[in-house]
Amino acid sequence: MERWVAGFAAVLLLAVGVAGCGDDEPRTTVGVPAGAAPVSGPAGSAPAGPASGSATATGGSAASGGPRRSDGLDRLIAAAPGTIGLVVRDTVTGSAWQAGDPAHAAWTASTIKVAIATSLLESDVTLTGGDRDNLRKMLVNSDNDATDALWEKYDGVDLIPTFRQRYGMTTLKVVDGYRPYWRHLQCSASDLAAVMTYALAKLPAADRTQLVGWLKAAAGVQQWGVQAAGSDAGHKPGWAFKPEGNPDHWVVHSVGFAGPGERYVVAVTYDQPKGRSAKQGAQTISDVVSLAFGRPQRAVTGP
Repeated sequence: MERWVAGFAAVLLLAVGVAGCGDDEPRTTVGVPAGAAPVSGPAGSAPAGPASGSATATGGSAASGGPRRSDGLDRLIAAAPGTIGLVVRDTVTGSAWQAGDPAHAAWTASTIKVAIATSLLESDVTLTGGDRDNLRKMLVNSDNDATDALWEKYDGVDLIPTFRQRYGMTTLKVVDGYRPYWRHLQCSASDLAAVMTYALAKLPAADRTQLVGWLKAAAGVQQWGVQAAGSDAGHKPGWAFKPEGNPDHWVVHSVGFAGPGERYVVAVTYDQPKGRSAKQGAQTISDVVSLAFGRPQRAVTGP
């Protein structure tokens, strides 16, 4: 029944113009950036967090008026079934704080598309018009076919070490029992915060502007997650029905930025237990972001 629901949801996504946002597929079993965003740890990775359900600050809270912890945020994360990880980083002061379990690794779903885009935008290769259109579709529409085209053309498997070593995605790995492929990776909220921090700090100005524009234009049923931080936010969400230890279950994540000049990097991951829907997960992480940024919570319409 769950497989049927996942498939029906995919049809609905296509109907609203978001091509291939979810990452479900038949399983194939086989063998410190410098400059604008000072951070601590390897390439901007956040310190490992405590067990799920608790919250901690690292490097101080954000500047006055910026996002911050609250008792309500702590209670929401503690009460949510499954594991939530949250990292918030101020790229101006270099301070960061985290909540839940930001070191918990889960299937990346489509959030890994930020790393793919960053690697291609900063590479020495000359991207064609078709490549850039695929990048746009990959980020704005979460188009999996566009992602596959880029992954195959530019030897995506060879990019994985770059994601770990250059971008600071230190816990990124191929899920055990799966072939190396962008749909078969797992990482943590700390990893996602690291690559987003890197992209904002290190991409050439024109490419940074393009990436920011694409992430602000997330289309269709992607209006949730980090977008709950305000009208100046942008993000790459990811949601997928996946196995890992538990029975098949939904993972729902969002990574992006908020504030003037993309000041705050935000990454939130949610590894849910069996029985919860993608929409429930999207609502929960949207509420987490709303509380962090002191904004009213609102009902999400998808995924």
